[in-house]
Amino acid sequence: MTVSEYRALAQKAALRVGPAYLKVFLIYTVFTAVLLYFSLRMQQQFMDWQETVQQFLAAGDPNLPPVTWEVLSYMGLALVLLLLAQVLKAGWYEITLRGVRGLPYSWRDLPSGFSRIGKIFVLSIVIEFGCLLGCCLFIIPGVMLFYRWRLSWFVLAEHPEYGPIRCLRQSARLMVGEKMNLFRLDLSLLLPYALSLLVFYFSYGVVRLWELPSIALTHCVFYNTMTHWEDSSSPAEPDPGR
Repeated sequence: MTVSEYRALAQKAALRVGPAYLKVFLIYTVFTAVLLYFSLRMQQQFMDWQETVQQFLAAGDPNLPPVTWEVLSYMGLALVLLLLAQVLKAGWYEITLRGVRGLPYSWRDLPSGFSRIGKIFVLSIVIEFGCLLGCCLFIIPGVMLFYRWRLSWFVLAEHPEYGPIRCLRQSARLMVGEKMNLFRLDLSLLLPYALSLLVFYFSYGVVRLWELPSIALTHCVFYNTMTHWEDSSSPAEPDPGR
């Protein structure tokens, strides 16, 4: 399929999900921003300790300040808040998939990922550190892994019984020969991506709009195409036997 065909399907999907989808997105964004804000506040304690250590090293003082339990507890709470944000992210992907497929959805479905929080944790860690490590190896491997695992969240939304590794493998299987198509589709979404980056920059990393409705719907349509899902609401072709 061409980029224009994907965009046309995304426009149809936007009509199907209706204005309630925007309401869910706003609720998702607000809750995520609150979690990330407090997570960054918690991480500040650890960053202050790191700055103190660097000052000691710059002064040549070998008696470095130890990590206190308070600092470790704040860092632990920050990680918990980040995990909760990932749980809401999984719920957002599930809502998007349900909405695009014409199934009922509600903002109350956002915490649905709590039932598989362990899978979300492992999936997030593997994707984040895998892509980061790949980017350290001349960037290209990280980009390849990013696109290879791009559909993992949709796989988990459709198959909550799958484990994280199976989600990654299923995404990799679906993306065989399709990475460049998805890259072209991402290029057609430069405007919403640019808006996301601006908001991210001016909010000091608190508001992350990587899953704007226009982006999420387009990627969901791409996933549906890869899984050969058919829209049952489309008018059936006339029976030639009649």
